[in-house]
Amino acid sequence: MRDNTNPKHRLESMQQELNQFSRAANDILGRQYLNADTLRKLNIEVPPNRTAFWCIFILLTIFLSFVTQTFIPGLIATAYVVFKIVSEQTKQNEFLANYFMTLLLVKGDSSEERFPVELHSAYCLYDRGKIHFGSYHTACIPEVKHGDIIISINSHVGKDEEDKEKLGKALCYIALRKEGKMPYMTWDGSSFTKRGELAPANHSVKALALQFVDKLALWQDYLQEKEAYEEWQRTEDAFNIHQGLPQSPAVSAQQEAEQQAREAAAEAARQAKKAEIAARWAKVCLPEALKENIRQLGDAFVTGESSAAQGILLYGPPGTGKSLIARTLADTLDCAFIAVTLHDLKGRYIGESGQKVKEVWEKAKSHSRCILFIDECESIFVKRGSTGSDSFTDDIVQAFIAEWDGFDKQQTVLILGATNRRDIMDEAVLSRFAEQIEIPLPDAAMRQSIFAAELAALGWQGELPETASDYLQGFSGREIANLSRQMMRNGGDINEETLAEATRSKRTIGNNAIDKNATWDKLVLNDSNKKILHSASAMFANAETLRNKGINIPRGILLYGPPGTGKTQIARTMANESGLSFIGASTADMKAGYTGQSGQLVKELFARARSQTPCILFIDEMDIIAPARGGADDAFTKEIVGQLLQELDGIKNQSGDVFVLAATNRPEDIDSALLSRFNRRIEIGLPDAAARAAILRVLLANKPVAFDLEEGCATLAARSDGQSGRDLRNRVERAEQNAIVRHLDAGDIDGLQLELADFD
Repeated sequence: MRDNTNPKHRLESMQQELNQFSRAANDILGRQYLNADTLRKLNIEVPPNRTAFWCIFILLTIFLSFVTQTFIPGLIATAYVVFKIVSEQTKQNEFLANYFMTLLLVKGDSSEERFPVELHSAYCLYDRGKIHFGSYHTACIPEVKHGDIIISINSHVGKDEEDKEKLGKALCYIALRKEGKMPYMTWDGSSFTKRGELAPANHSVKALALQFVDKLALWQDYLQEKEAYEEWQRTEDAFNIHQGLPQSPAVSAQQEAEQQAREAAAEAARQAKKAEIAARWAKVCLPEALKENIRQLGDAFVTGESSAAQGILLYGPPGTGKSLIARTLADTLDCAFIAVTLHDLKGRYIGESGQKVKEVWEKAKSHSRCILFIDECESIFVKRGSTGSDSFTDDIVQAFIAEWDGFDKQQTVLILGATNRRDIMDEAVLSRFAEQIEIPLPDAAMRQSIFAAELAALGWQGELPETASDYLQGFSGREIANLSRQMMRNGGDINEETLAEATRSKRTIGNNAIDKNATWDKLVLNDSNKKILHSASAMFANAETLRNKGINIPRGILLYGPPGTGKTQIARTMANESGLSFIGASTADMKAGYTGQSGQLVKELFARARSQTPCILFIDEMDIIAPARGGADDAFTKEIVGQLLQELDGIKNQSGDVFVLAATNRPEDIDSALLSRFNRRIEIGLPDAAARAAILRVLLANKPVAFDLEEGCATLAARSDGQSGRDLRNRVERAEQNAIVRHLDAGDIDGLQLELADFD
């Protein structure tokens, strides 16, 4: 038990506790890792210790002595062997004495070039162990993250005692893991040269790691107590002097100089801390007003204000830096940080999840101030009773609410959540986040800044095109970083042409709905419609710029006309030519088998579009999806129409650029309220003779034909009055089949050509 009355006794008690931990660390880490086998695995040449060999040699010598009845040579050999064993053991011990262990607690992020760690290093000299607690910056270590505990094997810088007080040279970092083998990385002073795995940590090492975090906190308390004790001593000295003991001018000057030095050091520390905080927040790309709001909420939590929010929810598209904001806030507030995901809370059987939630809360409440960061809240706090919930997630939600509500108002834990989908979170949990802050996609200036910074970090030297941010519209910070690495891998040639191609390619990856061959010159429309659609496509591509100038952009366009006139192809052409993402949806994507599911499908469809902004959302067969509502409507129709109305009204007021293109054969059958949301409607009629000839030229281009293409297409167009583009495509496909059969019958497949007769 510590003596809490006398500052000197408290200080001695803390020091004794730290010393006990240091001795235990010396013993456990030295025995487990500072041995010849481990060092050899790290490519360190260790002097041999051949005790087993020499023991066998002694046994053979004794055996031969008994056989030959000559004992003097045996005694001499035995003495020699004993000398060799002692000599080799001594050399190996002296060699191992040049190495010592360090425990490190990572306080930064491995994405940084260098990050801070708190450490405890114990020299592995059991008869005169050296103890050191402190903090410093180390090189970025792969595969580690904030909060990880690492073991470092170090060699002494020099041979004398003064050098041995230094931290030495790190040779290897071993990342402690709760389960499984532990990865290690060897360090040659400038780079990591080897990676591998060591056996799983034993119980003693795991227990030591858990104690280490507490001892670091104790060490901080020890420093404060030491400073308080020294101040108390100075006060006592001043009191004694005041009682009549003379004070020499030299002593007075020395005390004044010491006081000035302490004040200067404290001011330097404050300025360094302030600069560190500014540097950390500089890496967070957010509007300054939003950053300041988050910092103020954090300050209110740390200072214990009664009005401080108990929960803050960061929501927005993926890759916008929500996790980075959480870690930065925790680091700058200098409080504990615990990050949990669904994997940390979901149990293997019913009932276990609630216990895991309780354990997380107990761990958080054990700190004086702690930020509990819940990432991907939409997968943890799933709306109870929804299609995405199950007994495990329901257990988590109920247990979390119980812990949250049961927590006293003298708050020491701040719940910081991050999600891409607020709409599917449980309402009871959502309501407990008093502050809900949208983390938007970066604006034009931020995109330009992020792109320049990422390229500079990769060694690129050059001047970015002024229009770079236009091509990056809708990209998150993470996507810009990924694009930067991709372009550097492809040669680092960055100009408007390569940037346009790279961003277009990035948007179409994994999106089979975008047709890269869908271009304006291949789209056959009358000049009036093509001009309107081309203009709308250009407005979509430059939506951010136009919006900043106060110009309204149409968010909904309805294409109507007979079936097969190319309405879907128009949407794909607009997406491909504008470089926007494209999502196509039909009845099957919105209509579900149970009441409540259809509305959720519509909501998820629009959420998916918002996550890919700027995006064109194409809804086909709108007359079937959202028919006019009446007395005989089914519940599914009302549900879909109601949710569509909400979503279409919502996209007008949201920052993300989602443009809805709808297609129908019968606009009069669409619900009137929904139809009114499409203020721009374009009729796509059947093609005339000239348009049919143009469509046929596109369809027959690069195909083997036995007739003049221009004349043949004109002839075929004259024979196809009233046919749509889809009808013409089907006709060309039938002609191809006819030509194939004809040439197969003639045994001349190599001479395959389409003739006009094949189209009859």
